[in-house]
Order: sequence, then structure tokens, then C-alpha cells
Amino acid sequence: MLLYQQDLIVTGSEKMFHRLIMIYRNDRNEDQGYTLFLDQKSGRIYKAYHRKVNQTFYWISFFLTLVVLRELNTAHLAIKQPLLMILILVFELIVSYFIGRALYKMYYMPLLKEIYITKDMLEDYAYKGKSVLKKDVIIAIILILVLIMFTLLYVFTFWFIWLLGSFFVAVLISFMLCFFSRERFKMCKRV
Repeated sequence: MLLYQQDLIVTGSEKMFHRLIMIYRNDRNEDQGYTLFLDQKSGRIYKAYHRKVNQTFYWISFFLTLVVLRELNTAHLAIKQPLLMILILVFELIVSYFIGRALYKMYYMPLLKEIYITKDMLEDYAYKGKSVLKKDVIIAIILILVLIMFTLLYVFTFWFIWLLGSFFVAVLISFMLCFFSRERFKMCKRV
């Protein structure tokens, strides 16, 4: 199997210079969510607990978003030159890609802890992870369709709100694309 030498993941004092493969994600509300990763090179399993965020943060963010969206409701970014519009959209995609990857690393990587499980448990998690992968693919496809719709709405109406919406959806897509790897698909195919 291929290993990528691109991501630096620090767990305790150990440094790994390859990409971990997501096996399973548990995000049920009654438990603290977690994600299991497999290090193919060493065969180690890592568990990343999901962060619990204060509800006050969500409510403040929600109301601030409403205020900003209300102010931007009528803002137009009329660009008559197609080349400039294409450059803006490409710039948006590039920036959203790097922001999504940074959010992924901030969300999962600092919380990694090595765990020890049996081979049967690993196979059970891999089997459950197959349905998680299907959900992730469906969500990614829906987000891509929403991104296309928002981008087309911006191109035809020049409303800044559609450009902003497409940017946030592109960040979500970039975040989700970090879940996918060739190895994860191969592993789910074998299960």
C-alpha cells in the first residue's frame, strides 16, 4: 500500500511523517465522539476524541452570522470581465482548500492517542467504517452540488452572498476530502 510523506502528525514525543487512514468515526450524541485512524506503516491504531464545544459559542456565532448575512444581503460584486471572475473563483477554491486542511489538522491531530485493540475488533470497526464511508461520500457529493449551485448563482446574479456561501461550502468540502484516501477505499472494499 502507498504511504504519503506529506503530513506531520505529532502524538506525544513521537513524530510520524505519513498520512493516517481513517477507519471509523463515532459521532453519536450520547457518547463523546471519536475517530479511529490506522497507521499502515507501524500497524498502530490511534483514537482522536472529538472536541466538545460550548453551546454559547454556537449561539454567538449564529447571531453574528445572521447580522453579517443581513448586511451583505444586497451587496453586489459586479464584475464584467469573465477572466477576473474566473480568477476570483479559483482564488476562492485555493484559499478554501488550505483553510479546510488546516481545520482538519486542528480538529483531529492534536487529540490522537494510541490505543490497543484486537484484530477482530479492528475488522469490526472497519466493517462499521464502510457505512461511515458511504455517508461521507453522499455528503461530499451533496456539498459539491451545493457549491456548483452557489457558484452559478453568483455568476448570474453577482451577489456577494453567493460567493461567500460558495466559499464556506468549499471549505467544508476541503475538510471532508481529508477523510478520503485510496487506502481507505481499498480497505472498505476488502471488508
